[in-house]
Amino acid sequence: MLVQFTALNEAGEIVTDTHHSGGKSDLHTHLREHHLTLVHSKTLRPHGFLGSVLSNFLPGLRTVPLHDISSFMLRLSVLLEAGRPLLDALEDVRQSLDNTHLVYVATMLKVKLQQGTDFVSGLNLFPTIFDTMVIKIIDRGMKSGKLAEHVKKAHESLQQKMTYQKRFKKITLYPAFLLITMVVMFVGFSQFLLPEVVRYMEDMGTKELPLASQLLMITRDFFEHYGFMLLFFLGLCILMVIGFISHPRIQYYLTPLVARIPGFGHFYTRLSLLPWLCTVGELYGVGVDFKNSLEEGKESIKNPYFRRKIKAMHQTLLDGVPLATTMKESMLFPTFVIALCDLGMKSGNLSSFFMKAYEFEKDAIHTSITKTLGILEPLLIILMGGLLLWLVMAVILPLYGNLNI
Repeated sequence: MLVQFTALNEAGEIVTDTHHSGGKSDLHTHLREHHLTLVHSKTLRPHGFLGSVLSNFLPGLRTVPLHDISSFMLRLSVLLEAGRPLLDALEDVRQSLDNTHLVYVATMLKVKLQQGTDFVSGLNLFPTIFDTMVIKIIDRGMKSGKLAEHVKKAHESLQQKMTYQKRFKKITLYPAFLLITMVVMFVGFSQFLLPEVVRYMEDMGTKELPLASQLLMITRDFFEHYGFMLLFFLGLCILMVIGFISHPRIQYYLTPLVARIPGFGHFYTRLSLLPWLCTVGELYGVGVDFKNSLEEGKESIKNPYFRRKIKAMHQTLLDGVPLATTMKESMLFPTFVIALCDLGMKSGNLSSFFMKAYEFEKDAIHTSITKTLGILEPLLIILMGGLLLWLVMAVILPLYGNLNI
């Protein structure tokens, strides 16, 4: 296990470092050998406790923020460009990191390098932190002797992903805000305001409440008695559905049905194949041969049905069939994307055109999400207005009726 410790040296100075320890006794032995007095220590994990649990339940889940990984790559590339050896650069980056999970990763990479393991093999030990494309880009840098340049390209690739994630979060923020507002309004009216109105009505001798107030009371009582049970049941159902759909065999048979759903099927297909375009374009652009780029592109697709379709397409390509023909026969890609890839093959600039196709598809997906939310937002506003009208009527009508106006 890896332990981060704070200790005092003989001069009374504070020393913070990490040690690959076999236990507490091993750590104390290490401190005695270096004439250090332990102040505090903690065990570092690659994901943290919660992250480890999530990683076991949802394999492939990224448990370190993407911006931290991008920052790690940027710092490493700057030091390598400045001429620092890889081992020293890793140590400098490790000391500058704030994320304890990445401190663990950087320390383990350094230990593996000292033991004679190559850098790429060390990165492969953390598949939920460094994805396949990043590792392949760095692998190409190791083989070409241009590690600093390729680490910087890996950073730029991560920056592109971050930009896409930010755009997605931005367009989903407003609908999420409306939903939260509706929940807060319902809880506030039903739990705090309506009980006071009911007490007032009882004090005034009024026994019967208007229908809107009765419905709100019934709804409130239902959630008070069965709310936690309902949330537990819904959460359990969601987890079961996720586990059920995530099973490769079930996902394989469900995907053709989902792909035929009008509107959503085309969107789902585009979203599933987006990593293929990006991976092939990025890897071919850094010098990986076309065959290996295709193979890694296939592995970047998580859906087993689409992965099998892409595998069949790759085999047809290796048999000498033109790229445009195989893409058209697969019936997976839009006409414009096929035309771009065909131009890339004919012009000898395949990487550039693949990345253009990737950008086109990414923008098309973003546009689809924006249009869907553009329809959803007015519906949510209407729903919130209806909820507000109901809540106001549930509170105002009893008071109005009691005034005998």
